[in-house]
Amino acid sequence: MDACDNVMEKINRPLGLIRVDSLEGITSGTRSVINTRSIAYLALFLALIGLEGFLFAVRGDVEALLLRTPGMLYHENRPGIISNLYNYQIDNKTKEELEVRFVIEGFETAEIEYIGQAPTLMPSQEAEGLLFIHIPREDLTERSLKLRVKAIKGERVLDELSTTFFSPVSNE
Repeated sequence: MDACDNVMEKINRPLGLIRVDSLEGITSGTRSVINTRSIAYLALFLALIGLEGFLFAVRGDVEALLLRTPGMLYHENRPGIISNLYNYQIDNKTKEELEVRFVIEGFETAEIEYIGQAPTLMPSQEAEGLLFIHIPREDLTERSLKLRVKAIKGERVLDELSTTFFSPVSNE
């Protein structure tokens, strides 16, 4: 476009032969930057910026994931205690160091055993690890249980998770 205007200027012809314009702009000869399309794009852009700001404002301080280790069923490591192995991943989105622990909701007799140590997350860091959940056989009523697990720091709940616990108990 610039090369065309340079050539047209040298031969004393009207500029703008090659340009970005609408059909209305070409036929009427007027050029307007503000039109329906540019207003719609501006509104969409502002809506997306607002949505991103809202999502950033309501995000949690920590995002945790707790999944049963693939290919593993239940274990009976101690007599009368059924165990499942889980992988956890925790993402610290704050600027403070967090010592996170998991608590199982609804099963007072359930225990959590970390392989290694409980996760400590540095600011803006991620931690991964393994843990066992142990539940006494007499407290199990189904082959597959839905467990509610909370990731907490002190008394503050950072994230709430849901996972599945497998056992040899049949609900038939």
